[in-house]
Amino acid sequence: MKSQELDLLVGKLLDDFYARRINKLSGMKLRDAMKERPRLHKDKFQEEWGKAVNRFTRDFANDYCDKDGASDWHALVKFNSGNREDG
Repeated sequence: MKSQELDLLVGKLLDDFYARRINKLSGMKLRDAMKERPRLHKDKFQEEWGKAVNRFTRDFANDYCDKDGASDWHALVKFNSGNREDG
């Protein structure tokens, strides 16, 4: 067998091997592969997510709401347009 023919054969065998492996693995769900890990961290994630939402809400209210809690659209548009004054 010539070297070039051998290379083609090995290449085809490797392609077939990896194609079979990918097909087998593609049937596996990510949650199955991770097993219990997401469940172990779910409570902490939800707690931290809640804190982040609270910080965002607080900062938005402080920067872009008036004393009654209504949105200050002028300040929000000014920030969004990039024409804001620092300080």
